[in-house]
Amino acid sequence: MNPWEGISLSDYEKHMALDSVRQLQTMNEMMKVQFEAYPVTTAMVFGIAGGNGLEHVNQEMYKKIYGIDINEEYLAAAKERFSYLKDILECRRIDLTCELDLLPEAELVIANLFIEYVGYETFKKAILKSKAKYVSCIIQINSDEESWVSDSPYIHAFDGLDTVHHQIDEKDLTKAMKDIGYSHLKTDEYLLPNGKKLVMIDFKRETFIEMKLFQVKPDKLNEFEAKIEEMYRNQLKCEGCITLKYFKRFYTIDGIELGEPPRELTKIVKCVKYYSYWEFDTKENYGNAIKIFFDNYNKELQKLLIAPFDINLGYSI
Repeated sequence: MNPWEGISLSDYEKHMALDSVRQLQTMNEMMKVQFEAYPVTTAMVFGIAGGNGLEHVNQEMYKKIYGIDINEEYLAAAKERFSYLKDILECRRIDLTCELDLLPEAELVIANLFIEYVGYETFKKAILKSKAKYVSCIIQINSDEESWVSDSPYIHAFDGLDTVHHQIDEKDLTKAMKDIGYSHLKTDEYLLPNGKKLVMIDFKRETFIEMKLFQVKPDKLNEFEAKIEEMYRNQLKCEGCITLKYFKRFYTIDGIELGEPPRELTKIVKCVKYYSYWEFDTKENYGNAIKIFFDNYNKELQKLLIAPFDINLGYSI
């Protein structure tokens, strides 16, 4: 049994809320920032406990909030306390160390004082499974690494946590996130009364993007557009594919007043240009996908084009 399943919510929250600790109050303040920081409609909170901070959920902004925890008592309390969020809040008991397949997807993941109890590798796998665009973490920096649990009348309730605790470092966390394609956005520090501090570190997924230019022969347009339908279906199935779009160059702003609608192209000169935008979670998955694309379509496409298609690659910014 995970030691967190044996810690009562009452002991946990009373300890965290003590004037000498004040982590409950400080994290509540920090979670207001986390819930308001990014243009998302779905979020997932790892280690939601009793729901501290959920009062900051904007019901006009969020369509779904997933609360993830290993302790059923904590989840039941969160659901009861925030029953007014019943159409938005969905609590799930998931042990991320062995039940990653149960994890839903969300645009934002919030993980506050959570990574310490699963470690970097499990956390990275959970983030990849969530497909989050943004990740906001709070870690604890201790003045004395030997006493990472603050002294209080409730300290012995946490004795079993030594077996699962990992010391988390800002530099190592940033490296771990970069390894899975997430870049550092910002860091904020909040001091605690006992010499410790809470550090909020936010990350954004760096997606890998390809743009292709196809210069299609004027007498091959119908064949090319039929081929697009086939390619589109199969490209979307590639592992790690986030999105794919094709478009035909129909319009231009040349010769019009800025602010007016673009004008339609009426004359074909040499070829008709088509573009595609293909986005992946990692460059490794893209590498596998583009091999499949070349193997399946390159020879056929060359017969429809005036020149080999161009490929431009890079990370999102």
